[in-house]
Amino acid sequence: MKPLNARQEKFCQNLAMGMSATQAYIAAGFSAKGANSAASKLKSQPQIDARLTELRDGAAQVADFSRQDVLNNLAAAYNLAMREQAIGHAISAMDKYSKICGYDAAEKRREAALEAALEAGELGESGGSDAPGQVVVTFDAETVDASPRSPT
Repeated sequence: MKPLNARQEKFCQNLAMGMSATQAYIAAGFSAKGANSAASKLKSQPQIDARLTELRDGAAQVADFSRQDVLNNLAAAYNLAMREQAIGHAISAMDKYSKICGYDAAEKRREAALEAALEAGELGESGGSDAPGQVVVTFDAETVDASPRSPT
C-alpha cells in the first residue's frame, strides 16, 4: 500500500481525535471548496481506512482496552437490549458493532462514488420506454438504481 502524505496523515489524526470528515479535511490543509465530498472520498480509500484503524486501535490500547473489548461490550449491550426488548438500543449496538468490523465499508465506497458522480455531472439517464428518467450508476460491476422514488 502507498504511504500517506503529510496532509493525509493529518486528516487521519484529525478523524481519530473526533473531528467530522469535512472538518478534518480542511484542518489538514486541503481546500474548503468541495470539502464535504472530497473528504468522504478520501476517507473511503483503503490506506486511509487502514491508518484510522491503526490510530483507533492504538488509542484503545492506551486507554487500557482493546478493539475486542469494545466489540465484546457492544455484543453484551446488544444481548441485554434484546432481553429487555429495547429494539432501538439493540439496533444501535449492532450498527456500532458493524461499523467497527468494517461491514459498512462497501456502502461508504458506493456513497462516495455516487456523490462524486453527482457533483461531476457524470450521471446519465437510461433510455427505454419502461424506465424514463431512471438514473443508473455502476460501481465495479454492481449497478445501483439511483432514481428518485415517490413515497408509497
